[in-house]
Amino acid sequence: MLSSDRRRRLERLAEIEAAAATTVLVEARGLREAVARAAEAAAAGRLPAVADLEIINRVLRRGQTHLLLTTTDAEVWSWRPATPSLDEPLWPVAPSAAELLTSDRRGRIGVGEDDECGWLYLDASRNRRRRWCSMDGCGSRNKARRYDRRRRGAGGA
Repeated sequence: MLSSDRRRRLERLAEIEAAAATTVLVEARGLREAVARAAEAAAAGRLPAVADLEIINRVLRRGQTHLLLTTTDAEVWSWRPATPSLDEPLWPVAPSAAELLTSDRRGRIGVGEDDECGWLYLDASRNRRRRWCSMDGCGSRNKARRYDRRRRGAGGA
């Protein structure tokens, strides 16, 4: 999301303004949790909590003041504050979450069925039957468990 130059400038700013950086970190975690709860609600067919939408909207409003239409970048929209801002990495997150939560794709948000995981994913499968956030993690682990149960069940009969 950030160029390496922009990232380095923000890292230097965070060292200088450590208290402000801590505040932004707390806000980033709060935004992450609010987006996750709103997505989980969408996955369950419920409306998100107003408090979670307020958190997303607060970042959305602040970021929108820095949104510019450009012709020089590969992307048309970009966030370009005149001076670096510690909360700059949060700005694209809120509109992405808002777009997903208000689009037809919200019905494709899923929560992994693995009790040890609970990660969210966007089900892009044709038949919408995805059950795991990743076949490399949850899916593989659960397939191995099912196989092991079947194997033990067959040997015990």
